[in-house]
Amino acid sequence: MKILIIDDEELYITGLKELLTHIDENCEINACCDYNNIKNNILSNQYDLIFITKTPKIDILTILSFFQKQNLNGKLIILTSEYISTDIVNYMRYNVAGYISKKYSNDKIFNIINLILLNETYFPNNLVINSFKKIVTNKQIDVIKLINKGLSNKQIAYELNISESTVKVHITNILKRMKCYIRVQLLNKAKELGIDLT
Repeated sequence: MKILIIDDEELYITGLKELLTHIDENCEINACCDYNNIKNNILSNQYDLIFITKTPKIDILTILSFFQKQNLNGKLIILTSEYISTDIVNYMRYNVAGYISKKYSNDKIFNIINLILLNETYFPNNLVINSFKKIVTNKQIDVIKLINKGLSNKQIAYELNISESTVKVHITNILKRMKCYIRVQLLNKAKELGIDLT
């Protein structure tokens, strides 16, 4: 397994490396702290996991944008000292696999990393729900719930007492905002995020 740590604190890098060796003692771990070094590292290596620590010195969105342009297969994990609910919307757009507090115990971080390695995502539930409501409106959430029940556009229009063309507009906007192409993908993403669709 190949891992990249992006952080500006040597002590934290050392501690995270120690934790990660418990996942795979043969893993190769590299660390970077400046943008040019990160770019060169990404262009010359294929990583399975990439940890980015949220600090004032690291511009996460610029890094995530660069990663997205490179079509990386590695799982992106953001480590933070303080959760900010508005960050989740941006991180979801860049397919971040996890948003983890640095204050968690080693065991909890270890368990979350193992979930992510099993293709799960991790975002604190209360932040996801708040952020999800910033991405889509309450009416659009109602549309998603009815899509989950298997209703057609015509049936959704009837249930919500709106026109079928309005349903189509809602679905188009939801798909675009959630960065999905089809309904099944939308439902899977909503379920991954822990959104109650009943």
